[in-house]
Amino acid sequence: MRRCVAGRDAPTIGLLIVDEAYQVTFADVLSASAKAEQILLVGDRGRSAPVTTSNPAMWQGRPDAPHLRAPEVFAQRDDAVILHLDASYRLGSDTVTAIAPLYDFPFASARPHTVLAGHRRSSHCGCR
Repeated sequence: MRRCVAGRDAPTIGLLIVDEAYQVTFADVLSASAKAEQILLVGDRGRSAPVTTSNPAMWQGRPDAPHLRAPEVFAQRDDAVILHLDASYRLGSDTVTAIAPLYDFPFASARPHTVLAGHRRSSHCGCR
């Protein structure tokens, strides 16, 4: 069995896309992107922070600490391009109205309003 060492044996790729990037540490993205020409981090700042299982005290105050959220570290680079979507297609208008005040940029819902028109109970599901 051949062992793959991060970075050294990684294939060269043009673009590494990391979804839910606010839940990934800087160290994880750095090791995964060892041979990537570009990195695209996609995510929502409102997500939970990454889970770390070590004590990060030795990196306290460092802007590039390995346990920090990847987008927050990469955003400090001079060549970083940061884009914000002005609309959510995942969230409905009621949800966006409720959570929009939690963000420091405006956005709206672009999802069409849909309503379930009734619900039939199935005699096969055991519902009463």
